[in-house]
Amino acid sequence: MRPFLSSCLLVLTLLVSSSFAQSLRDMGALMSARSLDLSPDGNHLWYQVGQKWWVVDTKAGAAPSAVAEHQLIVCLVDIQLVVRL
Repeated sequence: MRPFLSSCLLVLTLLVSSSFAQSLRDMGALMSARSLDLSPDGNHLWYQVGQKWWVVDTKAGAAPSAVAEHQLIVCLVDIQLVVRL
């Protein structure tokens, strides 16, 4: 009788918890970041959603905060390959 009660309790728990999940339609409507930028030391991540920039520490549990602006720095590396015969 105990395994049956445990199974019923597990099923009820899963049914209740699944009602709080987002639907696929809701997930599809979420906006994704347009630009990403990582600080040189790796401590901060900036991202742009819509027209607004956000920054978050890369430590676990850090909360994002909106910033007025962010200067995105693009580094282009020119690589030349020289072949000698």
